[in-house]
Amino acid sequence: MINLKDKRLWIGLGILAFLVVLVLLFRSDRKRFDWRETYHYDSEEPYGAYVIYQLLDTLFPGQQVQLLSDTLMLPADQENPANYVFIGAGTAMDSILAGHLLEYVAAGNNAFLSTRVIPAALIDQLYPYVRCKEEYRYWTDYQLWRDSLVELQLLQPAEAASETFTFQYFYKDRSPLYDWTFIDDSSLCDEDTSLTKLGLMEDELVNFVRIHYGKGFVFLHSSPLAFTNIQLLEEASLRYAEGVFSQLLEGPIYWDEYSKLSEEVARRRNNAGNFPPPERRLDTRSPLQYVLEEPALTWAWYLLLSLALLYLLFRAKRRQRVIPVLEKNSNTSLEFLSTIGRLYFLQNDHQRLAIQQMRQFRSFVNRQYGLPARDLDSEFVEKLAGKSEIPEKAIQAIINQFRTIEQAGRIEPDTLITFYQKIDSFYKHCK
Repeated sequence: MINLKDKRLWIGLGILAFLVVLVLLFRSDRKRFDWRETYHYDSEEPYGAYVIYQLLDTLFPGQQVQLLSDTLMLPADQENPANYVFIGAGTAMDSILAGHLLEYVAAGNNAFLSTRVIPAALIDQLYPYVRCKEEYRYWTDYQLWRDSLVELQLLQPAEAASETFTFQYFYKDRSPLYDWTFIDDSSLCDEDTSLTKLGLMEDELVNFVRIHYGKGFVFLHSSPLAFTNIQLLEEASLRYAEGVFSQLLEGPIYWDEYSKLSEEVARRRNNAGNFPPPERRLDTRSPLQYVLEEPALTWAWYLLLSLALLYLLFRAKRRQRVIPVLEKNSNTSLEFLSTIGRLYFLQNDHQRLAIQQMRQFRSFVNRQYGLPARDLDSEFVEKLAGKSEIPEKAIQAIINQFRTIEQAGRIEPDTLITFYQKIDSFYKHCK
């Protein structure tokens, strides 16, 4: 006669073996990304906006970046001019919110909107028409240019005007055709002094303009894809973003996460001519329907059910102490490096990351001690040692290792770690 305890043991082992087989069959070492264009400030997926959101701290040093996640009420009357920033496929801005934003701009602030769908409620109040050669021209929605990649140019500032920036659309392991948006030329007029062209697409299509309103400016940019995580992997794209945001004021940043809409919904609102306040609706699907539609969650759900069955069979009890929440390490002197560095690690490009660390070091020395770090010669080492009270030997070690890294074709992780530790020691002990 089979013992009941032995029977349960064999059943449990059978279920466990079945789960192991399923995991081995369906396990994939390939990382899965979400390729949707979300533009969320906290999304590290290819088309999220995590990098540009973190990069604002570097582009506007010493300025506060405030997240608007549940309201669009901006302080129109403030002592220091500020910047409103929106990056997304479309915006849920209605006529009331548009009027409030223009009051904010008229008081001497700037508003930057990079969208695939022009916010009609804003244009109706900001720039309803322009008189050009005895005729009136009206704004229409952005037009489309289909290609897998485009070339963008900046007309201002002058140092970026001579460079062409290439952006390519990726989806998984392909580079399919993509609808890039630009401003309809019929909406523009060279005689209008209140509007300035700041950027072009494919040499002649306008994708970036500045409109004077009151004491401030509204910036309209039609290529938000240029500010997504996957695009900012390239140094040229970082220079493009720096050139675009150099047009804004040196002041606080208000990042609008509240008004984000999908391109389809935003375009439908434009076509309908009706712009109600954004609705916060819950998903009509049940939680289980959503779980079963996602492969990863489906396997997690079945695994949970199997483990629950094993628990019932063996009546196992396992208690674990609460894991304390550890505060996130903060290194304000290397914020930019930690943001871009995470992306470089995805490519295992340790040499490129080391060069970024050295650029940050040079910028710190120039800002902290007023020493230009162009020539890393003995005179520079002597002056820096005198001002920072760090031994010349330690500073020279940083420079020597950097030169070795710069000349090497590829470096190992241990070399990168050693180089980082030397620079970090300088930050911690300098006066």
